Amino acid sequence: MKIKLGLQREGQEDNFDVESDIEELELACLSINEINLESLEECKDIKKIDISTNNLTSIDLLPLVNCKKLRSLDLSNNQLLSINLSPLKYCKELRVINLQNNFLESIDLKPLYKNTKIKSINIDYNLISEIRFRKETEWKNIEEIRLFSNEIEKIDFKFLEKSRNLRELDLGDNKLREVKLDSLSKENKISAISLERNLLKNIDLRGMGEKKKYVLCTDPNVKIQSMSEVKSKNKPTIVYSKGEFYSAEQEKMLDKFFREEKRERKERREELLKRNPQRKLI
Repeated sequence: MKIKLGLQREGQEDNFDVESDIEELELACLSINEINLESLEECKDIKKIDISTNNLTSIDLLPLVNCKKLRSLDLSNNQLLSINLSPLKYCKELRVINLQNNFLESIDLKPLYKNTKIKSINIDYNLISEIRFRKETEWKNIEEIRLFSNEIEKIDFKFLEKSRNLRELDLGDNKLREVKLDSLSKENKISAISLERNLLKNIDLRGMGEKKKYVLCTDPNVKIQSMSEVKSKNKPTIVYSKGEFYSAEQEKMLDKFFREEKRERKERREELLKRNPQRKLI
């Protein structure tokens, strides 16, 4: 049975026909301004939804409560100003959620706390200033958490105490002044931690001393504390964001790029809010 998805593309209303037994919905790079997912309530077998690289400023995920088999949701490279993830708490098979490169200033991940199958969360390149996690988070199989280039000032890693499969944690280009890595699960499989371009003065590795080798990316002016307590065979490979791969001039250009890119993101968000203060779905 065919169903219709209501779309708006470049100011024109449109319909997109899909089969009700569809497993993958690909709607990337279609210049979509608005989309109504109501028809997906009939798509019980859908596993992957990709609506990336469009012009969405909002999206209602409520119809996804019936998509029990959903594994991957990609909304990256849009213009999302906010998002309510509450309907996803019913998607127990969800593994991957990608919200990279939007205009989000805050996000509530509570609906995902009890999902033990989640593997990857990507919220790179947004404007999030505060992100809260709870200790009761059940992300036992999380492998990747990406929060690069936001405005995060503080984060508590206690929520990762049960995360034994974590491999990559990226918090670069934020406003962190302190990080405590000792809350990471002793059984984790971490291979890379990125903390470069923050406001850190030191990083304490005492809680990481017995872990296997990993790469820690930071800035050269940050003091690495307790290296003497780290066993020789387990010392991390320190990669400095500045001076390791680029010349001083290239680093200045990179710093300028990151600053201007974030400023443009803020300006673009404000512009969208003024233009569409009460934007509604079709």
